[in-house]
Amino acid sequence: MSINTKKIMEEIIDILLQKRSEQSLVVSSYELASIRNFVRDHQILDFFKPGTIGLPEEKGIAFLGKNDKCLYVFGCFEDSDIFNTATEKNSHTWETGDAMEFFFQCPGREEYYELHLTPEGATLELRIPSIEKFGKVPFESQFYDSGFSTYAERFNRPECKGWLGLMEIPFVGLGITNGDFEGSRFAVCRYNYSKNKLKPEISSTVAFPRGGFHQPDLWHVISCH
Repeated sequence: MSINTKKIMEEIIDILLQKRSEQSLVVSSYELASIRNFVRDHQILDFFKPGTIGLPEEKGIAFLGKNDKCLYVFGCFEDSDIFNTATEKNSHTWETGDAMEFFFQCPGREEYYELHLTPEGATLELRIPSIEKFGKVPFESQFYDSGFSTYAERFNRPECKGWLGLMEIPFVGLGITNGDFEGSRFAVCRYNYSKNKLKPEISSTVAFPRGGFHQPDLWHVISCH
C-alpha cells in the first residue's frame, strides 16, 4: 500500500462519527479528487437501504481518490457484530459474512468489475462480461486479477464499533489505459451480517429503486473536474 493508511483511516473514522446521525442526499455525479487533496476535497457517500433513501440501521460512508497510477476506494462502517468466515480467495464472500463491494465500469464498455473485501482481508475479484450475461455464465469464468492491494482493520471506540477497508486498484486493473476516469460509473456496496439476524442488512451508496447492486445505469458517474 503506497499511502499512509493509518493516518487516512483515522480521519475516515472521525468523519463517520461526525456524519453517522445525518441524512444525506444521493450523489449521482461524483468528483474524483487527487489523493493528495483527499482530506480537503473528499466527497462523502452515504449508504442507503435498497429501494429507499433511508439510512441503514448501522451506517457506512465511502470515498474515492486517485493518484497517477491507482484508484483508491475507502469504506468505513458501524458494525456491532464483525465477522466473515471466508478464508479462500474468490470465495462467496457476500454469503459468509460482512463484506465491502466495489463495482466499476468504463464508459462505453459492456464489461464491469466487482471487487470484494472482508474485515479479515479475504478478497473476491470478478470481471463480468455484461449486465445481460450476469448470472448466466459460470461464476469461476469471471475470476479476475485486478492487481489490487487491500487493507482492512477493526476499530472500537466508546461511541462506535466497526471496521474499515481500503482498496488500491491499478488503473489498468479497471480497464483504464489513459488515466482518464471521466464518465466511468461505480457503486460501493455492503453486506452487514449479525449472528442474531436471519438475513444481512444490505446497503449501497446508490439508492436503487428496484434493489440489487448490478444496475450500472444507476451507478455514480465520475467527474474529474
